[in-house]
Amino acid sequence: MENSIENMWKEGFLKSESIKAPVINNLYNKKSKHVIDKMMVMFKWNLLLITGFAAGLLIVSIVEGFFVFGLWLSTLFLGIAYLGKIHYHKMEKIDKTLNIFAYLQAFDAALQRVLIVFTRVYRYFYPLVFVSIMIKIRYSEIGLKVMEKWALEFPDGRMVLDFPLWYFIGNLVVVVLAFVFAPLIYKWDIQLVYGPIMKKLKELIADMEELNNQKEDESSF
Repeated sequence: MENSIENMWKEGFLKSESIKAPVINNLYNKKSKHVIDKMMVMFKWNLLLITGFAAGLLIVSIVEGFFVFGLWLSTLFLGIAYLGKIHYHKMEKIDKTLNIFAYLQAFDAALQRVLIVFTRVYRYFYPLVFVSIMIKIRYSEIGLKVMEKWALEFPDGRMVLDFPLWYFIGNLVVVVLAFVFAPLIYKWDIQLVYGPIMKKLKELIADMEELNNQKEDESSF
């Protein structure tokens, strides 16, 4: 980011009359000065990893001869990366002339919007990825052999859209579960990667709100 959180703290929040500088300095020394920068760096690396995975998958699909499947799956991941990039730039453009308290509140609000958007997107992303993989397995060399053996043993077995009924129903159940539990899966993923740094952000905001309230109480006397 163009202005580090340290500079914004010194140039913005310390100039605010809402909280005394000595109190903020104490908070400044106690809490991490790099929460926002760390968050943005992690966000950026996550986008790069997703993009790299999509590119690698496409290359492997070309080499191994499943280009259509690789292209489709890569497109799904690139779509996630592109959407993430849009929100990354929106977070970069948050007004840096705000005092640090207002800036952190704005950043946290933007972060919550990102989580809401991606929670909705992943409701469809997880099922689509799973269905794509299952279709690929069905028509892979091993899958065709399994289906051929199954057809010989159960010649009257019922088929649905060229899939054995048991295969179709099993995958349908997983897709429904993936759709229903996508928010929980995504929340777990976010907590695993960003949990500690998001907790620090919340702690900073909570501490500053408390200091603001103390200052307002003092000024009311």
